[in-house]
Amino acid sequence: MNNKTEKVSVVGSILVVIVVVAVLFRVLCITIVPTGSTGVMSTFDQVHEEPVHGVCFHAPLITKIEKVNNKQQDLVSSNRIYGETAERTECYYDEVAVTYQISSIGSVWIYCNVTDYKENTITERMIMEAVRSVSKLQKDTDATNRNIMSAGIQAKLQEACDITYGEEIIRINKVTIGNADFSPEYNAAIEAKNQAKIEAEKQEYINKKAIEEAEGEAERKRIEAQGNAEQKRLEAQGEADSTRIKAEATAEANRVISESLSDELLRQKAIETWTGDYPDIVAGDSTGMILNIPELKNNAE
Repeated sequence: MNNKTEKVSVVGSILVVIVVVAVLFRVLCITIVPTGSTGVMSTFDQVHEEPVHGVCFHAPLITKIEKVNNKQQDLVSSNRIYGETAERTECYYDEVAVTYQISSIGSVWIYCNVTDYKENTITERMIMEAVRSVSKLQKDTDATNRNIMSAGIQAKLQEACDITYGEEIIRINKVTIGNADFSPEYNAAIEAKNQAKIEAEKQEYINKKAIEEAEGEAERKRIEAQGNAEQKRLEAQGEADSTRIKAEATAEANRVISESLSDELLRQKAIETWTGDYPDIVAGDSTGMILNIPELKNNAE
């Protein structure tokens, strides 16, 4: 019975040793590099040039594998970034977020050449310089346009990474800006300018309307005066036509009367109207003699 117990104890101990060795082997000799990461292997701190992926077997203690993240990573600037436009207008940007990736082929280079690469691959200083460089190229109307600024900052950061790390090492996927605005003093000046513009446009409308009303009144008076003048002309024309018609009628009547009078009719009229008295004065035909008949009669008596 004791022998069986001792055998079981020995077998148990052996199993425990095997499990411990297996665990140690798993921990010290096997490294799994997950999808989206690249393994950088080093032996006695000498980095291998070729990256590793998946399940990797290596010598314990003397060889280690560092996992470099190749997934998209976000870095958000915690500070407000001040800049100025091409017209030297002060502006600022809040919550500038950069989404980037370390390429698989660049993982070994980044690990070997960038101190504390997890924190220093993309820095806030790089973001700040990119923001300021891009804002200096923009007009005031574009400097606070987040779409325009984001595209420019992305291109500028990509250019900086290509120069610093080499092409295809770091890929800048996206840049977003939480807020972009001008300084309070500039906004106040813009508001005052806009208000003045509104007032000027309002006054211009009032002036234009007054001019149109004055021109309309002048046109109305002109038309009214023209109508009055035409009315007077028509009245004068009518009066002249009436006078002419009357004169023509009178002349026609006189003509008819004149044509109807004959010498015989005139003598007849004279006889009918004679009272029996002779005229007091008789003029001669061609001698120019004038006779005063009453005076001659008195002399004869």
